[in-house]
Amino acid sequence: MEREEEVRLVEAARSDAQAFGVLFDMYYSRILRYVLRRVQDSALAQDITADTFFAALKKLDQFSWREGAGFSSWLYAIATNEIRQHFRRKCQRKELSLESMLETGVEFADPSDLIGELLKAEACMEQSESVAVLKSILRTLPTKYQEVLVLRYFEECSIEEIAIILHKHSGTVKSLLARGVEMLKRSFERLQLMQPFSSLRIVPSDTL
Repeated sequence: MEREEEVRLVEAARSDAQAFGVLFDMYYSRILRYVLRRVQDSALAQDITADTFFAALKKLDQFSWREGAGFSSWLYAIATNEIRQHFRRKCQRKELSLESMLETGVEFADPSDLIGELLKAEACMEQSESVAVLKSILRTLPTKYQEVLVLRYFEECSIEEIAIILHKHSGTVKSLLARGVEMLKRSFERLQLMQPFSSLRIVPSDTL
């Protein structure tokens, strides 16, 4: 999306809850896919994604434009925080669903369309047995490595954008990526499954 159009939509949503529905429809599948890759559970991913947009709606007046990052970066940051909270709690999540957003006046796509988006996201994740193995190994890494690897190689965010999303310095992001890639490679070497790395376009650490 062009920056000018994104700015127009966000500014409209600040004073009109219904306008937020346009942003919801535009970014829902992208954020859902990211969350699903992190939590590996369809129902949970749908709940966390709904929580993410609900939080974004409530905090929209706090959003500010930054160089190198758009509205989607802010959504990624909120989603990352929601995921962190889920893993910290390790207990029953509070009930907060799409119905909560409806009560605020937001209008968005029919729920059946959202389920369709969920199924598409799941299909993207099941491309091959090797990718499934990659996801399993990725989940064994500490959270700080999971976050940067998923944002960089699955969501294709830039180093600068990841730094903004995770509130880290660019140098720290590069270091985490280099270390995370090395950990993944060692695991794949043990399993003799190096091929997926070419499709993920993982590059040597000195070029990050």
